[in-house]
Amino acid sequence: MADYRLEVLLLVCVCVLGGVAGSCPAGRYGYRCSYQCHCPEVKCNATSGCQSESCSRGWSGPTCQKENKALNRTTSASGVHVDMTSSRVVDGDKRGNLCVGSCFHSTFIDPNITSAWWRVDLEQQTLVHDVTIYFRTDYKVRRNGIQIYIADTAASPTDGINCYNVTGNMNGTDIPDVLNVTCSGEGRYLVLYTTTVNNEKNHLSVPVLDFCEVEVHVCGPGTFGADCDNYCHCDGDVCNYVTGVCPSGMCLPGWQTQTCDTACDHGTFGTNCSNSCHCVGGMCDHVTGVCPSGVCTPGWQTETCDIACDPGTFGTNCNNSCHCDGETCDHVTGICPSRVCLPGCQTETCDTVSQLKTHDPLVLDSISLVIGVGVGVVLTLLLAGGVLLYLLRTGRLTWMHGPVKEGESQDKADTNIPQPPDNYTSVSELSHTDGDVTNYTGLDAGTRTVDKLYDVIQN
Repeated sequence: MADYRLEVLLLVCVCVLGGVAGSCPAGRYGYRCSYQCHCPEVKCNATSGCQSESCSRGWSGPTCQKENKALNRTTSASGVHVDMTSSRVVDGDKRGNLCVGSCFHSTFIDPNITSAWWRVDLEQQTLVHDVTIYFRTDYKVRRNGIQIYIADTAASPTDGINCYNVTGNMNGTDIPDVLNVTCSGEGRYLVLYTTTVNNEKNHLSVPVLDFCEVEVHVCGPGTFGADCDNYCHCDGDVCNYVTGVCPSGMCLPGWQTQTCDTACDHGTFGTNCSNSCHCVGGMCDHVTGVCPSGVCTPGWQTETCDIACDPGTFGTNCNNSCHCDGETCDHVTGICPSRVCLPGCQTETCDTVSQLKTHDPLVLDSISLVIGVGVGVVLTLLLAGGVLLYLLRTGRLTWMHGPVKEGESQDKADTNIPQPPDNYTSVSELSHTDGDVTNYTGLDAGTRTVDKLYDVIQN
């Protein structure tokens, strides 16, 4: 069972994007080639996409679907110390040392400063997923007290939604060098703002901001999750890349849940996973329903094994026929509901022609009668034929050949029977002696004509 589950899991992982290597145009991958590659094309797999180590600049995450919307955007600040400008925070340089020229530092000269802020223009309304701040690693005390806002306008740094507050001790030592926070909201501007004065070593009494990079992350179209590595398969517009919910509430065939990121359960497929397949092995393609084995379990047919056998058929490939009396059998087992078959069939599935019950006396009597009559007729015909043949061959029976002409004997011999030769002498013509021998002298021609058998004496 464990091996079977592992095999199923691997199959789902491979098929969940639905692509086949080489089947998508260059720069596209995944189910229906719906996703864009954010890495060099030669490193983008048509099924699984990109790997994190090959992501293009501005993209990150396990499949390079996490975009930094702040990269190279326009920035502004409440004030700048020397040349440590606000644009350094969106240049892609994440090094944490102020001396290498990669960090922003707000002004602190004016003792009347009550707040400090930094702003980036995302250039369009953006549904923000999360924000990452790369702090200075050579000076940590200014991390505590930063507030993050998402705003629609640049009228005030604190307009909009306060989506997160950075809190910790005043030395900043309990706040990580790289801080990633969920900061969900929609707006055009992202603002970092503070009014906090921490434990400044040089005894500054005004709030100061300093950090080295800020990233504003959103997921690529059709993806969602903390690392944008979940794929939603919505029927219509792409899902919300924060929550993953499909706007239409409908998934493409083969997918389920409100985020449309979960393949249909085993044995189901299609729109809303509402179709059931009955494949040998229990699995079918969650999108098309086609069985990998090509074989259905008994009682089902078609390549998706989702249609029951036609009425009157059942079993594997629907090859068996049942003959129930007035009803149809179960398409899987073939059993007739009432257990009553049409005449001539038997078994509970009514698929076997019944055999004669030879132990029944009535059946035996009927068989004996038929056999006796048949034998009697045959013997009678044979006997009659034998008698007829005997009479013909001995001359005792001749065929009649029409009316007898005048002067012609009525009992003309059958020409097919060998006739006596002409040189014979009848008994009446023989000389004889008186005594025990009967005198045939008196036999005339008429008598010989009536008697068809003649004593023939060869000369």
